[in-house]
Amino acid sequence: MDKLEKYLTLPQANNDFSIIFLSLIFCALSGYVLKFFYDKYSNYDLSNKKISSILPILTVVTFLIITIIKSSIALSLGLVGALSIVRFRTPIKEPEELLFLFLSIALGIGYGSNQVYLTSLIFIFILIFLWFYSGQKKNFDYNISVQWEEEKNNHTFLETIKKDSKIKILKIELNNNQNLVLGKVHFNNTIELNQYYQSLKEKLKGCEISIFYEENSF
Repeated sequence: MDKLEKYLTLPQANNDFSIIFLSLIFCALSGYVLKFFYDKYSNYDLSNKKISSILPILTVVTFLIITIIKSSIALSLGLVGALSIVRFRTPIKEPEELLFLFLSIALGIGYGSNQVYLTSLIFIFILIFLWFYSGQKKNFDYNISVQWEEEKNNHTFLETIKKDSKIKILKIELNNNQNLVLGKVHFNNTIELNQYYQSLKEKLKGCEISIFYEENSF
């Protein structure tokens, strides 16, 4: 028991398979817990799940890299050279996504250096903080855009939009070829969003309707 506690508490530079395997188990479980928290408590409700799905894999891949290079300065320098040619072309639109990616990498580094006890303790603290923070901050305010081309329908469409109590109109543009209404709408969940979107399509036939999440206002 004392030996196990020693390995859980202190980083090790050896290649003891049992310790590496134990760290790997903790690492993989933490990655899936992180994925669960992202899916359930993310403030960006319209985010696709591509970021979520790679979190466990990213955690384990980072664990593998740290396990291999931690006892070799030459390998460490080689890794720096290899990473210098990597270019990420997919933009991270939400700071929250970047936070979860960094946390996933941090877990891989912590478990990869065999600091199981310390990494697990701090990870649990961060999860508690994320749970509390998400409950305080979570909101579902979205932007809505309604566009149509036929000028003869201007009055009908505008009256329908103005009577809709859910839409807070921010901007109206009426031109000969393109008419546009921009506004804000609030939903409690994505089910309510989808139901509202379908009902609005029925009311505004012939209009192009877009509902999307964006931090910046119009």
